[in-house]
Amino acid sequence: MPDALLLDWEGCIVDTSAMRHVARQRALQEEGLAPDVVPVVDPVVAGLVAARASRAFAERLGNGFLLRDGTRELLESAQVGSRIAIVTRASRSETEFVLRLAGLDSAVSTIVSGDDALDAPPSLAPFLTAIARLSQRRPVRVEQCLLLATSIGELRAARTAGLRTIALGAPAHIALEADAAVDSLTGLTLATLARLVGLAAVEHGA
Repeated sequence: MPDALLLDWEGCIVDTSAMRHVARQRALQEEGLAPDVVPVVDPVVAGLVAARASRAFAERLGNGFLLRDGTRELLESAQVGSRIAIVTRASRSETEFVLRLAGLDSAVSTIVSGDDALDAPPSLAPFLTAIARLSQRRPVRVEQCLLLATSIGELRAARTAGLRTIALGAPAHIALEADAAVDSLTGLTLATLARLVGLAAVEHGA
């Protein structure tokens, strides 16, 4: 069994890509900018757009969201024999809100969020920070940690850091960056995911 499972709630627990897009479009329009303008170079305007987009995104989350199929069952079972860390660029307040509303807050041992002011993947810092926090209670070995991710940056960074990686619902060019890939979490357990990346064999000295 892996020492820890790391994942981003955005993408792995809730598919927020459409909500983020709509929130940003709304923020740009409220600032009088064309919806397709990228990037906003003025730092003041960029800050206003980011703040508006964050509020609009929070409103959409508050109206409800759907968990990815199989996520709840995986996390609820994984917490029994392993530890779970959320590593995300979302804010801590957004993260805690979603986990609480989904009833998954008690399953998560630690959160590394955008509020920690760490460089986002491909930086290794968010993953190493999560493992260091988990290790404060009992040792967590990097090579015995599993990352579930949907983005190429996360997969590359985690593999560089020494974690085993699984791409979730990703196109082929992204899945190739991971140790394994799955289309859905439905019916899967942490032990099954561990076997896909060879962690079970490592643990038994094979």
